[in-house]
Amino acid sequence: MPLVAGAPAPMFSAKTHSRSNFAFGSLGGLFVLIAFLPSEAQARANVISFVQARLALFDDQSRTAFCVIREEAEFAARQPQLPGLRYFHDPDGAIAERFGLLDGDGGTQGQWVLLDPSMRIVVSAPLEQAERVFATVEAFNDPDLHAGVPLHAPVLIVPRVFEPTFCKELIAVYERDGGSVSGVMRDIGGKTVGVIDNFKKRRDAAIGDEALKIQIQSRIHARLLPEIAKAFMFKVTRMERYIVARYDADEGGISGHIAIIPPRLPLTGSLPAPSI
Repeated sequence: MPLVAGAPAPMFSAKTHSRSNFAFGSLGGLFVLIAFLPSEAQARANVISFVQARLALFDDQSRTAFCVIREEAEFAARQPQLPGLRYFHDPDGAIAERFGLLDGDGGTQGQWVLLDPSMRIVVSAPLEQAERVFATVEAFNDPDLHAGVPLHAPVLIVPRVFEPTFCKELIAVYERDGGSVSGVMRDIGGKTVGVIDNFKKRRDAAIGDEALKIQIQSRIHARLLPEIAKAFMFKVTRMERYIVARYDADEGGISGHIAIIPPRLPLTGSLPAPSI
C-alpha cells in the first residue's frame, strides 16, 4: 500500500541507542512522527535541527518522534533527547524499503510520516513540507480523540478509511443518482432479501460502477479489515451491498452522516491498489 492516510504502518524491529532490537509496534497509543533522513549530510542536519527546535511538542505521552538514519557514524554521533526524540539505525535501508522509500539507487528518500495511536498513517509528505506536517502534528494533540470522537470499547471506530477527495466522489454519486428508500435486508425463509420498512430513516444511492466498487473494496480491505482483525480477532470474508447512505434529521435520521454499506461478496484473492 502507498503511504496514504488510513493505511497501516509497516511493522519492523531495529536498533536504537538503548535497544539492539526495538519493536516498532510497541509504540501504539500515541502519535508517532518518523523522519526518514536522506544521505546528504547537511540535509540530515537540517531535519534534525528542525525537530529539535520543536521538541516541546514531543512529550512521550501524546506524541513522540524518531529519525531513521542509515549512516553508522551519524547514528553513533547522535543521542536521544528525552522525552520525545530517538533514532532508528537502518544501515541496509530495510526500514525505508518497508515504507516504500528507497530511491532508484537504493538510497533513502527523505520523508515525514505521522502515525496515529493505532499505528495508521495520518499524513506522509516530503521533507520540504515540514511546516505543513508540523501544523498537523500540533493539531493532533489528544490520542484519545484521534478519530474525532471519544473511543469506547467494544465499539471500533476507524477514521481515515476514505480520504476526503474520495468521500467527495461518493457524495457526488449520491447527488447524481438521487437518494431513495431502498429498504432493509432481512432473513426470510433462510434467505437474505431486501424489504421496504417504514422504520428505516435513511435514503440510499446504489453504486453500480464496477471500477468504483473496486476502489471502495480495496480501501476497506487494506485500511479497515486489519483493524477489525486486531480488535476482535475476526477475519472478515464477506460484505453487504455497495450503498451511499444519507440520514436526514427532518425524517428522524442522523443529520449529516454519510455511510458506505458494501455488498455481500467474498473478500478473497488479489485486489488492485486503490486509485488515489
